[in-house]
This record gives sequence, structure tokens and C-alpha cells, in this order.
Amino acid sequence: VGVQSINFYIYNRWGEKVFQTNGLDEGWDGSFRGKPMNNGVFVYYLEATFLDGTRAEQKGDITLTR
Repeated sequence: VGVQSINFYIYNRWGEKVFQTNGLDEGWDGSFRGKPMNNGVFVYYLEATFLDGTRAEQKGDITLTR
């Protein structure tokens, strides 16, 4: 089943949004406001709507290491 729309967000430990995209072909490069972020744990939130109309949500964390 294909994806109709997607919303993907990444937040730092203070709840500040450091990345957002609506595209499947765009990923986070570990930077914020043009500067590399320090190593750390970040929270992500994903909302997706599929071509058949079903929706999915996923939350979790990712660890940035350099």
C-alpha cells in the first residue's frame, strides 16, 4: 500500500522542534539552523496516511552520534 501523505518531526530533549518534513525523500542530516547538533537522544513523531485511507502514527527516539 502506497503512502499518500506523511508528516515527520524530530524534537530535542527540551521539546524544541529541530526538523520537520512532509516528503518521503527528505531526511534529517543531524543539523539545526545550519549547524551540526551535538550527540544526543532525540524524539521523533511520524504520521502517515496511506492510499487506502488508513492512518498510522509512530513515536520513538533516535540517538545521534558523530
